[in-house]
This record gives sequence, C-alpha cells and structure tokens, in this order.
Amino acid sequence: MNDLQRLLPDDISDETAAVIDNILGEIAETWKWRYFAKIQQFHEDNRPEPIDPFEPLPPWGH
Repeated sequence: MNDLQRLLPDDISDETAAVIDNILGEIAETWKWRYFAKIQQFHEDNRPEPIDPFEPLPPWGH
C-alpha cells in the first residue's frame, strides 16, 4: 500500500485508501485468473492429437 499512498492525495482518509487498495487488489486477482483461464483454454484448443504408442513413428527428415 505504500506505493499506492504516494499516488493518492494527501487529504484522503486511511479508510478510503484501504478501500481503493482492496479494490485494485481484487481487480488484479480477477485479471490474473482471467489471463490464466485464457492460457489454459489456448493449450486445450491446441493440444496435439493422441497417438497410438504401438504405431511406428513416421520417418523424420525424409
């Protein structure tokens, strides 16, 4: 909260500063989980097709 206090006016109350800090923390947490969900969805959408472990692999580099 010390960084936030430097950005707020000097005459703001401690209670108001604490509320602003809590709101910004909740917004940051929400965006973090939204970003995580988008990354997870990207990986699920781009997951390679499963392969049969007993099927021979194609020749590489030919």
